Amino acid sequence: MLEKQGGGVVVIVGRATETAIAADGWFTVLALIAGIGAAGLWSLRLPDARLGTLVGLAVGGVVGSVVAWRLGEALGPAAIPVAAAGVAEGARFDGPLRLSALGVLLAWPTSSVIAYFAAVAGLETARQTRPRRALRRRVRDLSAGPEQSAPQ
Repeated sequence: MLEKQGGGVVVIVGRATETAIAADGWFTVLALIAGIGAAGLWSLRLPDARLGTLVGLAVGGVVGSVVAWRLGEALGPAAIPVAAAGVAEGARFDGPLRLSALGVLLAWPTSSVIAYFAAVAGLETARQTRPRRALRRRVRDLSAGPEQSAPQ
């Protein structure tokens, strides 16, 4: 939160550091949700294209994070001098959206890669148990002999 004082001076008031950390936290939460959603969607849609999907999720996550960051800055409040020009002295106004921890841009690709590995591991386990059950049934039928395995 910013406040315009006498002479056109703009000062930070309130808990600016907490606000900046909260903004970075919200960006991280939304990026994690987007990454997990993208990984879930693509692991179900393309279960056999592992390397291509993984690279696409990583690169797409970085691009998506940068686009979301820049779009948030573009659609957010105006720059401080522009915003301060339209308010009266003593009035408080919001400053521009800024991402203070650029490491949060890696939340989307990291979460999508981890979620993709988890989804593929779960799908692979499910695929491997089905053929094993069928193989066990077939071995049991063959070991029982032709007279017992024939339908009656």
